Amino acid sequence: MHGVKKAYISEEIIQQKKLKEKSEIEDYLNLVKTINEKRKNKVYDTEAFNITTKILSMNVEYYTLWNFRRKILLHEFETLTPEEKEKKFENELEFQEKCVRKKPKSYWAWNHRRWILENMEKPNWKRELLLVNGMLNLDTRNFHGWDYRRYVISKSKVSSVKEEFEYTSKKISQSFSNYSAWHYRSKLIPKLITKKTKWEKLSSKEFEMVKNAEYTDPADQSAWLYHCWLLGDDNNLVGINNCYLLHNVDNSYTLGIEFFKKIKLISSDSIQVSLNDEIQNTEFITPSIIKNKFKIESLNDTKLKIIFNKDGILTIDDKKLILPDLEITVKSLLIENENNNAEIQNYLISYNKTCIEEKKEDDIKVVNTQPSEDVLIEELESVKELLELEPDSKWALLTLVKILSKLGGREDEIIEILEKLKDIDVFRKEYYLDFVSQFKMNKCIKKSDKTMDLDLSSQNLTRLPLIDECSTYKKINLSNNPSIFNSINDISSPCHDAISHLINVNTLILNQNKLNNIPKSLLTLKNLTELFLENNDFTSVEELEPLKQIKSLKTIHLGQNPIASSLDKSKINEYFSDIDIQF
Repeated sequence: MHGVKKAYISEEIIQQKKLKEKSEIEDYLNLVKTINEKRKNKVYDTEAFNITTKILSMNVEYYTLWNFRRKILLHEFETLTPEEKEKKFENELEFQEKCVRKKPKSYWAWNHRRWILENMEKPNWKRELLLVNGMLNLDTRNFHGWDYRRYVISKSKVSSVKEEFEYTSKKISQSFSNYSAWHYRSKLIPKLITKKTKWEKLSSKEFEMVKNAEYTDPADQSAWLYHCWLLGDDNNLVGINNCYLLHNVDNSYTLGIEFFKKIKLISSDSIQVSLNDEIQNTEFITPSIIKNKFKIESLNDTKLKIIFNKDGILTIDDKKLILPDLEITVKSLLIENENNNAEIQNYLISYNKTCIEEKKEDDIKVVNTQPSEDVLIEELESVKELLELEPDSKWALLTLVKILSKLGGREDEIIEILEKLKDIDVFRKEYYLDFVSQFKMNKCIKKSDKTMDLDLSSQNLTRLPLIDECSTYKKINLSNNPSIFNSINDISSPCHDAISHLINVNTLILNQNKLNNIPKSLLTLKNLTELFLENNDFTSVEELEPLKQIKSLKTIHLGQNPIASSLDKSKINEYFSDIDIQF
């Protein structure tokens, strides 16, 4: 400490301390050796229980011993009366409390307390609430304590939703940087509010509260993250974003279904397709797009039904999707010369109102929590005012990005902000570059309008975040975006299977991307007829050999590659005998 002289410690005292520590370590290791033998031999006696007490008192984080201790208790309970069991549980709660006071952030100690309470005949939940109140008074931001508080409330009625909401207000007023209190508040509001009018009244107070927190400490993330929650969840839409039918080059048809959320299918019959009430043999591929290939005799009169098994579809976070059957004519689904099907989009607006995402009680959503445009504009001005005082506040800039994206049509302004963030927050540069890619792609998709051509060339994209919205385009230009392909063959890369989403593309332009091998996902494109690979780094036919696997491919453009000058062009043409090679 400053201003306090360092006390002199004699060599004799230092040596005594070392000897004591050595003795304690030896005792600890001997205890561990003994308990491991008992665990191995499944000895659940009193000695084993007492040893776990000694070791856990010294090392609360020894999670294996918490498990073994529970096994010893269960073994002992077989011979105890209900009253004796309850007494044993009470003693165990006292021991756990001593441990958790030493290590308030021990997962294993808190898990053990839950186990005790869930096995007690009549747990005292009021006592538990008082305990956690004390813990949070000592450390108001201990997320283990907040998590345990939510657990206690979920198991009992010792505190109402309103009382808990007021408790978060109290804790936030003590410290605006209490992220756990803000987070708990976001879980309570959906239970507190059920009508839109009430939400609008409360949300105005919440926006004011969070504004005060942000002005007090613009660098603290807690209030900003809550602010983003107030602005509405961009991923709370349930149902189908798009549905279409593509005419393949082999004269078959592919049905595509794009969900708002990524999904998991429980079995092969989770989704079935019927034509005029006859079930088709279908193949399901990728989490976000389902491809089904089949023949259709007549486009005009054929009725198509998509049947969703009520227990067969889960979101990535394991929530069940309940979707009614989708019935529509084949002709209305067919994508031909325009990349926009107004009829199906209108149909899906009403259809999606009947789709349900099954949630646990704790995940109930507020009725229409999306703020109005007036509220968004008001928040926009508020954040801009703060940025005049704190122009380099990264959390303010990120919140500004969210507001602008929700208002729509502000891609250029958003990209400019993200470019600034890239320089301010250098450790997250790659994150902002990926974010820029999203808005650049969105801008290009909007620019393409209803056409079947998408130009993404020279955008300096680092990834393809909206690639699953590009499945219906027939011509796509990805030239001069080498960063995308740096890791596209890396199975851990988010771009690994990106190109496989382009299931309708006939012409794909990959010029000037420093390619020297063929992306594996490219080989899945069954409708690809023309491929541009000009101005890349291909030096041999072996590097291009995988392209032979694409049966539909008719033309490859290889101009300005090293291979064009190092090999006889006639030999290259001979190697690809069924494909026209252009230089």
